[in-house]
Amino acid sequence: MRVLRALLLPVAAALALGIGTASASAATATLHFYGVGVRFDVMTPSGQLIGENDFPMKGDKLIAEADLFAGNHVAHSMDQDGVAHLFCTFTNNDGWARCSALITVNGEGQLIGADVMVDFAVDHGILIPLNSGNGAFAGTKAGSALVESIGDTNTNDFVVTYTT
Repeated sequence: MRVLRALLLPVAAALALGIGTASASAATATLHFYGVGVRFDVMTPSGQLIGENDFPMKGDKLIAEADLFAGNHVAHSMDQDGVAHLFCTFTNNDGWARCSALITVNGEGQLIGADVMVDFAVDHGILIPLNSGNGAFAGTKAGSALVESIGDTNTNDFVVTYTT
Protein backbone atom coordinates (compact mmCIF):
# COMPACT_ATOMS: atom_id res chain seq x y z
CA MET A 1 0.00 0.00 0.00
CA ARG A 2 2.88 2.37 0.78
CA VAL A 3 4.20 1.93 -2.80
CA LEU A 4 0.72 2.43 -4.20
CA ARG A 5 0.26 5.59 -2.11
CA ALA A 6 3.67 6.97 -3.18
CA LEU A 7 2.88 6.39 -6.84
CA LEU A 8 -0.61 7.82 -6.79
CA LEU A 9 -0.87 10.47 -4.16
CA PRO A 10 -0.40 13.26 -6.63
CA VAL A 11 -2.35 11.56 -9.32
CA ALA A 12 -4.85 10.72 -10.13
CA ALA A 13 -5.12 10.85 -11.31
CA ALA A 14 -4.15 10.17 -12.88
CA LEU A 15 -2.12 13.04 -15.17
CA ALA A 16 2.74 17.96 -18.22
CA LEU A 17 2.06 21.07 -19.31
CA GLY A 18 4.76 22.76 -21.24
CA ILE A 19 1.87 23.73 -22.49
CA GLY A 20 2.30 21.10 -25.16
CA THR A 21 5.48 20.40 -27.03
CA ALA A 22 3.94 19.63 -30.40
CA SER A 23 3.16 22.02 -33.23
CA ALA A 24 -0.42 22.76 -34.25
CA SER A 25 -0.15 20.31 -37.16
CA ALA A 26 1.22 17.44 -35.08
CA ALA A 27 -1.06 14.56 -34.15
CA THR A 28 0.74 13.69 -30.91
CA ALA A 29 1.62 15.99 -28.01
CA THR A 30 3.30 15.54 -24.64
CA LEU A 31 2.66 17.54 -21.48
CA HIS A 32 4.69 17.49 -18.25
CA PHE A 33 3.37 18.17 -14.75
CA TYR A 34 4.64 18.12 -11.20
CA GLY A 35 1.79 16.83 -9.06
CA VAL A 36 1.15 17.50 -5.38
CA GLY A 37 -1.30 15.11 -3.78
CA VAL A 38 -4.30 16.56 -1.99
CA ARG A 39 -6.31 13.37 -1.47
CA PHE A 40 -5.58 9.67 -1.47
CA ASP A 41 -8.14 7.28 -0.03
CA VAL A 42 -8.38 3.52 -0.51
CA MET A 43 -11.47 2.01 1.07
CA THR A 44 -13.47 -1.17 1.26
CA PRO A 45 -16.72 -1.42 -0.72
CA SER A 46 -18.53 -0.30 2.47
CA GLY A 47 -16.41 2.87 2.67
CA GLN A 48 -14.02 1.91 5.50
CA LEU A 49 -10.48 3.18 4.85
CA ILE A 50 -7.91 0.41 4.57
CA GLY A 51 -4.57 0.53 6.37
CA GLU A 52 -1.57 2.34 4.96
CA ASN A 53 0.34 -0.94 4.53
CA ASP A 54 -2.62 -2.98 3.23
CA PHE A 55 -2.89 -3.88 -0.45
CA PRO A 56 -6.29 -3.25 -2.07
CA MET A 57 -8.50 -6.29 -2.68
CA LYS A 58 -11.22 -6.95 -5.26
CA GLY A 59 -14.06 -4.46 -4.79
CA ASP A 60 -11.97 -1.87 -2.91
CA LYS A 61 -12.17 1.73 -4.15
CA LEU A 62 -9.46 4.32 -4.71
CA ILE A 63 -9.97 8.08 -4.89
CA ALA A 64 -6.94 10.27 -5.59
CA GLU A 65 -6.60 13.96 -6.41
CA ALA A 66 -3.61 16.17 -7.12
CA ASP A 67 -2.83 19.77 -7.94
CA LEU A 68 -0.75 20.05 -11.13
CA PHE A 69 2.08 22.47 -11.87
CA ALA A 70 3.75 22.81 -15.29
CA GLY A 71 7.14 21.09 -15.34
CA ASN A 72 8.57 18.33 -13.15
CA HIS A 73 10.01 17.86 -9.66
CA VAL A 74 13.29 19.51 -10.69
CA ALA A 75 11.80 22.65 -12.26
CA HIS A 76 8.14 23.60 -12.19
CA SER A 77 5.78 26.54 -12.14
CA MET A 78 4.75 28.02 -8.80
CA ASP A 79 1.26 28.64 -10.22
CA GLN A 80 -1.22 25.78 -10.28
CA ASP A 81 -1.96 24.80 -13.88
CA GLY A 82 -4.55 22.07 -13.37
CA VAL A 83 -5.89 19.20 -11.32
CA ALA A 84 -6.02 15.44 -11.67
CA HIS A 85 -8.76 13.15 -10.37
CA LEU A 86 -8.74 9.36 -10.31
CA PHE A 87 -11.50 7.02 -9.19
CA CYS A 88 -10.97 3.25 -9.38
CA THR A 89 -12.55 -0.03 -8.36
CA PHE A 90 -10.15 -2.95 -7.96
CA THR A 91 -11.25 -5.87 -10.13
CA ASN A 92 -9.02 -8.54 -8.55
CA ASN A 93 -6.51 -9.07 -5.74
CA ASP A 94 -3.50 -8.55 -8.05
CA GLY A 95 -3.58 -4.75 -8.34
CA TRP A 96 -5.76 -4.29 -11.43
CA ALA A 97 -8.53 -1.71 -11.31
CA ARG A 98 -11.17 -0.23 -13.60
CA CYS A 99 -10.75 3.54 -13.46
CA SER A 100 -12.03 6.93 -14.53
CA ALA A 101 -9.34 9.59 -14.82
CA LEU A 102 -9.76 13.30 -15.43
CA ILE A 103 -6.93 15.75 -16.03
CA THR A 104 -8.12 19.34 -16.15
CA VAL A 105 -5.68 21.91 -17.56
CA ASN A 106 -6.66 25.45 -16.56
CA GLY A 107 -8.07 27.38 -19.51
CA GLU A 108 -7.35 24.55 -21.97
CA GLY A 109 -9.74 21.67 -21.39
CA GLN A 110 -9.70 18.13 -20.07
CA LEU A 111 -8.09 14.81 -20.93
CA ILE A 112 -10.18 11.82 -19.94
CA GLY A 113 -9.60 8.14 -19.29
CA ALA A 114 -13.12 6.68 -19.20
CA ASP A 115 -13.57 3.09 -18.05
CA VAL A 116 -9.87 2.17 -18.40
CA MET A 117 -7.90 -0.66 -16.82
CA VAL A 118 -4.86 0.28 -14.68
CA ASP A 119 -2.23 -2.01 -13.17
CA PHE A 120 -1.19 -0.69 -9.74
CA ALA A 121 1.11 -3.64 -9.00
CA VAL A 122 3.98 -2.33 -11.14
CA ASP A 123 7.37 -1.41 -9.69
CA HIS A 124 7.98 1.87 -11.52
CA GLY A 125 5.32 4.31 -12.64
CA ILE A 126 1.61 3.82 -13.07
CA LEU A 127 0.36 4.05 -16.67
CA ILE A 128 -3.18 5.39 -16.97
CA PRO A 129 -4.78 5.15 -20.45
CA LEU A 130 -6.58 8.20 -21.84
CA ASN A 131 -9.28 7.89 -24.48
CA SER A 132 -10.97 11.27 -25.00
CA GLY A 133 -10.82 14.97 -24.29
CA ASN A 134 -12.60 18.30 -24.59
CA GLY A 135 -11.66 21.92 -25.15
CA ALA A 136 -8.14 22.11 -26.61
CA PHE A 137 -7.98 18.31 -26.23
CA ALA A 138 -11.17 17.61 -28.25
CA GLY A 139 -10.62 14.81 -30.72
CA THR A 140 -8.20 12.92 -28.47
CA LYS A 141 -8.41 9.29 -29.50
CA ALA A 142 -5.62 7.74 -27.45
CA GLY A 143 -3.05 8.66 -24.87
CA SER A 144 -1.65 7.93 -21.47
CA ALA A 145 -0.52 9.51 -18.25
CA LEU A 146 2.64 8.01 -16.78
CA VAL A 147 2.72 8.84 -13.08
CA GLU A 148 6.05 8.36 -11.29
CA SER A 149 6.51 8.94 -7.58
CA ILE A 150 9.23 11.22 -6.26
CA GLY A 151 10.75 9.20 -3.43
CA ASP A 152 8.68 8.79 -0.29
CA THR A 153 6.87 12.10 -0.76
CA ASN A 154 3.39 13.30 -1.56
CA THR A 155 4.51 14.29 -5.08
CA ASN A 156 4.76 12.78 -8.57
CA ASP A 157 5.94 13.60 -12.04
CA PHE A 158 3.29 13.19 -14.74
CA VAL A 159 4.14 12.65 -18.41
CA VAL A 160 0.92 12.92 -20.41
CA THR A 161 0.92 11.95 -24.07
CA TYR A 162 -2.15 12.18 -26.29
CA THR A 163 -3.00 11.75 -29.97
CA THR A 164 -5.71 13.54 -31.90
